Amino acid sequence: MISLKPTCFFRVVLILVVAGCNWKESKLQTSDLPSKSARALSAFRDSVFAYTQKNCVGCHERRQAPLFATGDLERAYALSKNYVNFSDVDQSTFVARVTNGHCGISCQTDGKEMREAIVKWWEEGEKDLSGDKPQPLLKTFSIRIPKLSSSKYAELQWNLDRVGPDLDNVRFSLEIQKFDDSNYRIRRPRLLTYSLPLRLVSLGFDLNGRIRHELSHYFTLSRVVGPNSKAILSTRLMLAPIESTEDTLALTFQALERGSVDSCWRGAVFAEHVRPILERKCFRCHQQAGDPAFHRFPMDGSDEELCLEAHERVDPHDPSHSALIQFPYVQILDHPVRVLSESERAQFLEWITEKR
Repeated sequence: MISLKPTCFFRVVLILVVAGCNWKESKLQTSDLPSKSARALSAFRDSVFAYTQKNCVGCHERRQAPLFATGDLERAYALSKNYVNFSDVDQSTFVARVTNGHCGISCQTDGKEMREAIVKWWEEGEKDLSGDKPQPLLKTFSIRIPKLSSSKYAELQWNLDRVGPDLDNVRFSLEIQKFDDSNYRIRRPRLLTYSLPLRLVSLGFDLNGRIRHELSHYFTLSRVVGPNSKAILSTRLMLAPIESTEDTLALTFQALERGSVDSCWRGAVFAEHVRPILERKCFRCHQQAGDPAFHRFPMDGSDEELCLEAHERVDPHDPSHSALIQFPYVQILDHPVRVLSESERAQFLEWITEKR
């Protein structure tokens, strides 16, 4: 049995002192796994899992999606694979996030320790499972960015038929405008597929022939898009630097492959019971682009888009501790306390848990 010894320590978050044990004992039996899988999991445990359990549980264990810092080793392994790029470690979402100060200076690093953890994961086990060579990033052709207006968005569109198999007649689009003299503003990435459901993992950007790790707003995307869907993959806005009047833009994907349909979870129930609660209790802050609440959880999309955004903040393995429920029900960080009533909380839980 793999056993992780509990290590308890005090963590200071702003003015709050929270005591707790970051490590949890894993109940995984390695005898239940093929030897290659066991080595990959063991390598993960001793590398990236160790890092996230030490540095990320304050938010990403229960409160803030994605919940890759769970103490459940198998779940953490499955989730964390979405945020590493073994073929280009610097392109990994994890590296981008630990270097961009997304949670303040307390967790901002130079990325060295995380890079070393990802390399260790690969070298000591994952390559035995995945093959000697990691899969390279998928990349589109470059599009020259046209002259843009600051008053309206233009649409850029890529044909993906040469990016990988099963991508005939598949297109990707996004909207872009001139934000100011120094930056573009990008929004509404969409994957347009007409015959097959496709699984997309981690959208990145190549600006003028160079992959830009700092443009990381969509690195954490992991979504299956059904046929004939025009759903926006994320409602987040992103700024990208203007470098010249000849700028070009290409897209990168960690994975873009055939998937299984993953529509909004119980969309009719969400629209009837959950969306009205969000409208009454949350839209005032979460629909205002200038409000920090909007950037944490934008709620300005359609019912389908809002449902998908909400579902990204759900932990199906521990529904009552989903970020979707915890933030508005108990006071986390600076969120108002008890925004949800007990009956509204129950309706959220009913939507999440029914017939799972």
